[in-house]
Amino acid sequence: MHFLFVYLLDNNLIIDSRLTFEMDSSIMELLDAYDIIRPGSTNEHNLKEYLNTIKNFQVLAKCSNKQLQSFSSCVNRCLNSNSSKDKYYGLCALDLILQQCTSDYLGQSLGSYINSIVNQVFKVSQIEPLTLNHGFCVMGKILDVATTFPDVSRQVSSLSSTLVNCIVDLSNRNKAVDFGAFYCLSILMTNYPGACGGNSSNLKLIEESLVNKMSTKDIKVASQVFER
Repeated sequence: MHFLFVYLLDNNLIIDSRLTFEMDSSIMELLDAYDIIRPGSTNEHNLKEYLNTIKNFQVLAKCSNKQLQSFSSCVNRCLNSNSSKDKYYGLCALDLILQQCTSDYLGQSLGSYINSIVNQVFKVSQIEPLTLNHGFCVMGKILDVATTFPDVSRQVSSLSSTLVNCIVDLSNRNKAVDFGAFYCLSILMTNYPGACGGNSSNLKLIEESLVNKMSTKDIKVASQVFER
């Protein structure tokens, strides 16, 4: 068994993510003990290292349901925070869940994640552009896999028209909206054209409006994605 080195230095938890050993999911117990991902976390360096460690070692893929539920609870607490920074890191952690967790787990959890993003990110009156754009990207990934799960797909269908209006409204009110909104909207209208109602017929106009707000770099990224 190989080990990842986690140690204390001046009462701060240090995660050495530069090592390339295999990582056992039991490390989550140690990381959880320090309550690293939580609203109001002041040590942003440790938080970033924590998320990078999970990403690099595919930790969530090796976790038990109990550990995943604990991690998911941390994510929800961050999303429910009034702080845009907390929401941002909650979305980063949720992105890892989408990448690493099994279909069985996602099928049970995606519905609540959709509600959390809609209510705690999209419907918040004031939110940082970085957090909002990341929310669009994560929601787009959820919408892309939602068709695999009948219950989640029905939930998305019932929300589709509302989501389209919400995305368009947010993009109109936030000049810093980037590729994330375009990606989320396109996935939604591609996978659920009928449920989007009259908005589906205005797809080109809506996309043109979003493109006009995007940087040259974002437009190139969008072109590459939708040419695939």
